[in-house]
Amino acid sequence: MIKKYITVLSIMVITGCKEKTSQKVINSDSTISRVDSMSMIHAQEQSEKTVYQYDTLLKNGYYISYKATDSLQYLYLKKKDSIITEVSSIESGLLPKNLGYVVADYGDCFLLIHSYGSGNPHYFELLEKSKGKKILEGTYIDTDEEKQVLLYDITDSLTNNKLVLYNIQNNKKSIYDYPTDITCKAGIEDCVKLVKITDDELIINYSNSKGESEQSYER
Repeated sequence: MIKKYITVLSIMVITGCKEKTSQKVINSDSTISRVDSMSMIHAQEQSEKTVYQYDTLLKNGYYISYKATDSLQYLYLKKKDSIITEVSSIESGLLPKNLGYVVADYGDCFLLIHSYGSGNPHYFELLEKSKGKKILEGTYIDTDEEKQVLLYDITDSLTNNKLVLYNIQNNKKSIYDYPTDITCKAGIEDCVKLVKITDDELIINYSNSKGESEQSYER
């Protein structure tokens, strides 16, 4: 009996802690649950019904808000009660992860990822906040939010892919060749990861026939 009581009490404590992670914001129209973008659960790891139960808070007072009609789903970039722009829209029958989810917030801009599953590459949009302008788009690999760099893939010919490091602070792009022994069973974002970035060096981890290796590039 004592063991059962302790088990029930533990479950109540854990549940109570989880409930404190969201904040209720009251306005004249409705009650909106919001979470900070840093703690947002990625859409591809959640069910269709739970992905957008919260607005996604961004830095400097901005946030992403979800809306659905009978035929379409929308994401809007907002500040206070004003809509800055429609970020994305898809048909109502499609998964919300296709619509997009925030993976990084750099201050003046943020990174939105669209995931399509089945080994397809993740498409990204780098969006400026004040006007909702698109700064950059492409095939996502990785990012370092603190260092404000973005790693992505480009194709400069039918068969020649390149690795691009984009510096968000100064808009500088550095283009590199992939390691010659790289092997990807799924999307490129699943076999290349940003390990370390300094003023002089970029280090990535990548998959190959032996398992994993690291490659260093000069910046």
